Amino acid sequence: MIAYVVAQFIAETNNSDVLDDGHVDKLKAGLISALSKNVNNTVPAATKTVAGITKLSSAKNSDDETQAATPKAVKAAYDLAKTVSIDEINKKLDKASVLQTTGNATDKVISQKADAKGNNKAVVTIPSNKNGTLALTSDVEAINNYPVGAPLFPGHTKLHRQAI
Repeated sequence: MIAYVVAQFIAETNNSDVLDDGHVDKLKAGLISALSKNVNNTVPAATKTVAGITKLSSAKNSDDETQAATPKAVKAAYDLAKTVSIDEINKKLDKASVLQTTGNATDKVISQKADAKGNNKAVVTIPSNKNGTLALTSDVEAINNYPVGAPLFPGHTKLHRQAI
């Protein structure tokens, strides 16, 4: 039955009879010819919208959208991202360029100053165009020792204590 189906496929595709005369090479050539007419072995190049063939790349700094990243490249990028610390990011922050974006003042918002004990505390200072400044600190002792009810700046008479 298989021989009949193969012979019929060859005959219909090539528009010629298949003779069983013992010529194996002629039969193979007829089969290859019939297959090449029916099988499309052209795979398109891959794009972002079409599946297809693409080139692999282990580059960690490529912006090429016609190549696919290998697991090695993905791992290298992941490992690099894990090594970045917040301290390194903060070193690159130009604190002098961070300015207030509300009100009329253009004073710097981020500052670092030492407390009365000489400890270096991170303090975020937010200038106000109403003659006052709000300072945030993580120094719970300084907050707890500030007299409740002491004026903070004009128009405000209460201190709200909250550790951060």
